Amino acid sequence: MAVTAKERDTYPIYFTANKDPTGTTFRLLARKKGSKTPIVLNAIATSNLGEVEHTLTGTLAVGVYEVELEVTDGGEIMTFPNGGYETLRIVDDIG
Repeated sequence: MAVTAKERDTYPIYFTANKDPTGTTFRLLARKKGSKTPIVLNAIATSNLGEVEHTLTGTLAVGVYEVELEVTDGGEIMTFPNGGYETLRIVDDIG
């Protein structure tokens, strides 16, 4: 899945794991492509189907970000997607 947003946008975007988030903890992590520094994105579970919502705050710099959802359940850590990353692309805003 790829999400594209404009710089300074402030609306919710969604990511999905194949895991019911009930009773789990999770982190939505991003990093600018080519970087090793992770950014923790605020996220809330929106359904029992593994969907989480992150509301863009307009503060991410223009660029392409690799995104993964890390779910901890009873001491086990599962990362979604299992192979590769989701993509979040922030593009220039004319205004």
